[in-house]
Amino acid sequence: VSRRILRGGGEHVHAMAAAAASPLLQSIATAGVVGVDASEEDQARCEAAAAALSVEASIDGPARVPLAGTYDLLYSMAKGGSNGKVGPFVGKVSQIILDDKAFINQVELFGGFVTVQLYAEREILDDKRIRVSFVETVFRIYGAEVSRKPTSGQGVWTQLYVEPSTEGSAAFRVMNTPSLFVLQQRLAKYGKGGERLYRGEDLVLPKEDRARYLRTLAQADKA
Repeated sequence: VSRRILRGGGEHVHAMAAAAASPLLQSIATAGVVGVDASEEDQARCEAAAAALSVEASIDGPARVPLAGTYDLLYSMAKGGSNGKVGPFVGKVSQIILDDKAFINQVELFGGFVTVQLYAEREILDDKRIRVSFVETVFRIYGAEVSRKPTSGQGVWTQLYVEPSTEGSAAFRVMNTPSLFVLQQRLAKYGKGGERLYRGEDLVLPKEDRARYLRTLAQADKA
């Protein structure tokens, strides 16, 4: 499958997912990333497009597709800070995969001046569902950690549609948490010899977390 990328909804999307996901991406382009701020009509279009996409059933066992790298949030109907909105401000939301269990939901505000990282763990329940348990929340100012506190809570991700990348990890994900979430794997940059150039150098992670992140990427590259 070609690694060429197309543009949809103002975001880079993998060519392999672009055709099937086009109606959803077009709906997101109108609604915006923060679904709760969209009109009821635009919200309904996104929900309908996601439901239609789920019928496509890109693969069997979507919850079992490996996750790797960094995922950028394209759309969220969540009402809490997980949609990136804090008061009148809207931050950049991403999901950073550390390994086959641990990950970070991250919100960057004011161009990265303030970063909130929610550490969590996931457990595959069956072919479509993943249980998520929160572990701790880290607050950073200019990348420096200023606070870390335990965080409780859990939920279940129900996978509606997952499109694998050429390496086998999930490239495009649509799920209910139960709110609708759409995430896109951040595209890697490759050298002339096919080696991966982008390895998350822009991510603010402790040394041990970065090591786990890089190992997971390396495993995805070998798949």
